Amino acid sequence: MTDSIFNNDILSVSISTDEIKVDPEKIETFLGYPKDQAPDFIKESITDIIKSSREYIQITAGYTIRPVVRGEDKSFLTIGNKAFNTGKIISAQMNRAEYAAFFLCTIGPDLENWVKKLSEEGEIMSSFIADHVASESVEKVVDVLNDKLKIDLESKGYGATYPFSPGYCGWHVSEQPMLFSFFPENPFGIKLSDSHLMIPMKSVSGIIGIGREAKQRVYPCKICTFKECYKNQQK
Repeated sequence: MTDSIFNNDILSVSISTDEIKVDPEKIETFLGYPKDQAPDFIKESITDIIKSSREYIQITAGYTIRPVVRGEDKSFLTIGNKAFNTGKIISAQMNRAEYAAFFLCTIGPDLENWVKKLSEEGEIMSSFIADHVASESVEKVVDVLNDKLKIDLESKGYGATYPFSPGYCGWHVSEQPMLFSFFPENPFGIKLSDSHLMIPMKSVSGIIGIGREAKQRVYPCKICTFKECYKNQQK
């Protein structure tokens, strides 16, 4: 490969707040309301909080691309000379990947600080809604990053899988330090705690498979054992 995106550089992705479209109905579902059954005051609160949250969002995101090597154990992927025990679900989704993009993104600390402030002021419901809005916002950042990378790759004759993150689909969060090892210290303003959690909390890490025959397939939620996964909640 001679193209610049395949040379191990750390590449930033510019994503504006206007590109982050949080679906109010998704928040209603997170709150436990069946479709179109949330009370009007809840719908109004969600709409207001989504609008207010935008002033607290500070997006930083980027990725680096490394080659993928496959061994006999289908639970592992060797990426950039490091063996990741992603589990068979992710490994199967990456079976046509020649490369993997390690990505990191965050919406910064201000929105989660606002969530905390609302709670401290006794606005418990608003704090609860705002926390879900924050979580959905950073997932939308991942979607936009994935879409932009996919468009760039398609112009070069490559496809991309959906993103997969440590903590989901059998990939243990304890492998976060290996993923972070491909980036400089505190990349994109994200720190990794001793317990492998990211700071700011509203941050996402993961991999995206890249290959001439790689494609986005449906998330394999039906065979996944983690029922609290947000992908399951989208069904």
